Amino acid sequence: MKRLLITFSALLLINSVNAQLLNSDYETWTGTAPNYWPAQWGMYSNGLTHSGAMDTWRSSDAHSGSAALQIGVWYYYTDTRAVQRVPVTYRPAALTGWYKYTENTIKNQTTNQTTDDTANATVYLTKWNTTTLSADTIGYGTVSLLGSNTYKQFTCAINYTSPSTPDTVIVSLDPSLMTNGGHTYFSDAGNSSFLKIDDLMLQSSTTAVDEVNTEEIMLWPNPADSYVEVYVPWTSPCTATLVDLSGRVVNTVTLSTGHNRLQLADLMPSTYLLQLTSPHTGKTITRMLSHN
Repeated sequence: MKRLLITFSALLLINSVNAQLLNSDYETWTGTAPNYWPAQWGMYSNGLTHSGAMDTWRSSDAHSGSAALQIGVWYYYTDTRAVQRVPVTYRPAALTGWYKYTENTIKNQTTNQTTDDTANATVYLTKWNTTTLSADTIGYGTVSLLGSNTYKQFTCAINYTSPSTPDTVIVSLDPSLMTNGGHTYFSDAGNSSFLKIDDLMLQSSTTAVDEVNTEEIMLWPNPADSYVEVYVPWTSPCTATLVDLSGRVVNTVTLSTGHNRLQLADLMPSTYLLQLTSPHTGKTITRMLSHN
């Protein structure tokens, strides 16, 4: 009997440590055809809770299983987010999942200039403060999701500001920059920035990535004038070195995960090599950059 109790306690501990999000594979839906609602997920538009179901949230184009979540932008005024808040009893290191992001070329309503929209996956870890009677954010992570016509895996690393163990995890999925940065974009088709999400998981530890596809390290515009945008796919900051063709180092900076802006205004027009060193393996990946 004692051995049985020890085994049962161990199973409870394992289940607690590996607690996960609910309906993270989006195989469970409420409602009736064609109107479905993703079970365990809250759906919000511009800060308001949706009161009804929408068939467009359920996509049969899934990474695995029979369904995935799809959210997007409707004209220039509705940005739908998916949010889940669940208890947690350990310190997750990262949120991982699979996504597809399509039809995300959008246009500024005033200038008619087109640009690529960006989606985001964000995770918060909070702990109830018995003194202030409010929830303190003790962990946070966010990752930018760029356009992709096929399912790609993403990792959102969590950074902690406290040694405490959180009691709640909040995951927010946002298909657009529209409400994040005051953008007033719309698409000619009336809807855009379709983000499909599937197979989310909380990881108790992160695994270093040995190889990174250089296509995922993106530079734009290239050629560039006064600055260049650099997208970094790693889950930790990296060192970036700008070298001219004679081998002279002209600038060294630290780039964070996701989007970065590298200033070029003080450099002579020329061709440079941007060398990014992986924070996980120490390997260096080089991209060519033309400065006008």
